[in-house]
Amino acid sequence: MRLGVGIIATVALILALTIAGINYLTQINLRMKGIVETSNVKMEMAHIMQNALRERALSMYKMTILEDAFIKDTEYQHFYRAGGEYYNARKALEELSSTAEEGAILSRIGGLTNKIYRDVQEVMELLFEGGSHHAYDEALRNRIIPQQKLINDQVLELIELQKIQTASAVNGAELSYQYARKLMLLLGLVASALFILIALWVSRKVNKQAQDIEHQSLHDELTGLPNRVLFLDRLAHAVSLSQREAVPFSIMLLDLDRFKEVNDTLGHDMGDQLLQEVSHRLGYTVRDSDTVARLGGDEFVILMEQIDLDYAPGIAEKIIEVLERPFVLAGQIVDMSASIGIANFPDHGEDSVTLLQKADVAMYAAKRNHSDFEIFSAALAQNSRADLAFKSELLQAIERDELVLYFQPKIDLRSGKINSVEALVRWQHPQRGFLSPDVFISQAERIGLINQLTFWVLKKALLQCAEFNKAGLDITVAVNLSAGSLNDIRMPGEIAHMLGIAKIKPSMLVLEITESAVMSNPAEALNVLQILDYMGVALAIDDFGTGYSSLAYLTKLPVDEIKIDKSFVLEMVQDPLAAIIVRSTIDLGHNLGKKVVAEGVETLELWNLLSEWGCDTAQGYYMSKPLPADKLMQWLRESQWA
Repeated sequence: MRLGVGIIATVALILALTIAGINYLTQINLRMKGIVETSNVKMEMAHIMQNALRERALSMYKMTILEDAFIKDTEYQHFYRAGGEYYNARKALEELSSTAEEGAILSRIGGLTNKIYRDVQEVMELLFEGGSHHAYDEALRNRIIPQQKLINDQVLELIELQKIQTASAVNGAELSYQYARKLMLLLGLVASALFILIALWVSRKVNKQAQDIEHQSLHDELTGLPNRVLFLDRLAHAVSLSQREAVPFSIMLLDLDRFKEVNDTLGHDMGDQLLQEVSHRLGYTVRDSDTVARLGGDEFVILMEQIDLDYAPGIAEKIIEVLERPFVLAGQIVDMSASIGIANFPDHGEDSVTLLQKADVAMYAAKRNHSDFEIFSAALAQNSRADLAFKSELLQAIERDELVLYFQPKIDLRSGKINSVEALVRWQHPQRGFLSPDVFISQAERIGLINQLTFWVLKKALLQCAEFNKAGLDITVAVNLSAGSLNDIRMPGEIAHMLGIAKIKPSMLVLEITESAVMSNPAEALNVLQILDYMGVALAIDDFGTGYSSLAYLTKLPVDEIKIDKSFVLEMVQDPLAAIIVRSTIDLGHNLGKKVVAEGVETLELWNLLSEWGCDTAQGYYMSKPLPADKLMQWLRESQWA
């Protein structure tokens, strides 16, 4: 009886002590979690300050090359907003400051900020009051940038202090865990082996919680890869090690192409699965000693230490090969590719920030050039600046209606009357004069502005088509679609919206797509074309015969017209082979149930041959060159083809 009571009492005591121990450990765990979360917030604020400093410096550089007052004012507003972000982040850090060391660093930052504020005001006055650009540049380089670097160094010191404080908190918690574990083990030995097992279970659970918290603070939750904080720590360590031992290393910045389309069309869950699979493939492609990290979104970075610099391009090629293998997500096949930028230490920079910036420039060059990867060079940086200037000019041209549309008639070979026009864009550049599409279309596609340009052309062409209809002219309007636009799943929705604004039927719009544009991504192109066909929009294959599509695939495309490339039409009188190609294409098109349009009809002889061979429509200088809308209306009133 007494033994039973004693056992029960002992068990009750052990249970009470166990519960107390668990509560104690839980409190430690919560305390440490609070410290880690606060530290993460502080580090985030510090990074915001760094980014704001970089943005302000970039804005000050850009304002030296911007001539348009409106654009310069816009850039100044961006400069001002970055200052606000910096100020808010610094205030947040001051409110979160809990130690004398933090206070001292923030005090130094505050002093430097007050000093640079006055200097920035003086320098900006040089720019906006018509001062010398040379004086502005000198002040920017010799006064502002060195002071910003001093502030950045203090921010880095604050980040390092946060790492030390977090590590200290984790170590303190670990000591508490050790104490609690010994207590639980002692109680288990006194009670029985059962209580030992209980104590071990509790200890392991608490240790796992501590490890999980530490892991979460340094790793990406979705992929389990190191996050930005851990990567920057390892990169800083690599810089220090390489400076001591004179050993080079490389970093790769990787951005997935068309990832947004996966999110938009398949959903964020599928996008998350894709990111997890990408991280897995990257992990087994590089060495165990290399660091693969996720910086956020669809952007990854790889640190390759102690390597020969020839190693990085080979690994980049392997990564591209691995990522181009189809992904199977919930039974759905997804094709993916990536753009990679490479920067080497010490050739391209001797600190973490510079290396990441250079890798970023190289990555965007790879995306712009449609190449798998690029290694940073001064030429890439120069091209990047040139592209930035061109992008700004073209965006202004779109916004200010500096672009104009010309229309070239298409004539029915049977009736000899106009049945359609093709819209062709021109650029009335304020400095360079009248520019043909050959000068700017390919560059717009390369820098990612082709969709904005295409939307502008579609909007203007459809509105003009509506004007033709109001004037009693039942003619369709044709617009060219590039590969980039054809692979944009948003395109059908945008076209439907524009048709609604113009209040014209979908059948009045003809979209012309080249064979090469279709074959650049056949699956995506076919999907978009089927949606457009379902909407009732007419579709045509442009420049037929110059691409590389197979006839088998051509039969799957929901196109209404085939346009024979003018290179064959122009030569068909002198070149029998060209004549055979043209005549065979006409027969092929008719056998497939398609209308056939011949481009480049410049003589009566060509007109007569095409008419004899049964071609449906002709387009070329024999009938009319491309004309602006007002001249086209006059042509329609006076021409025999009207």
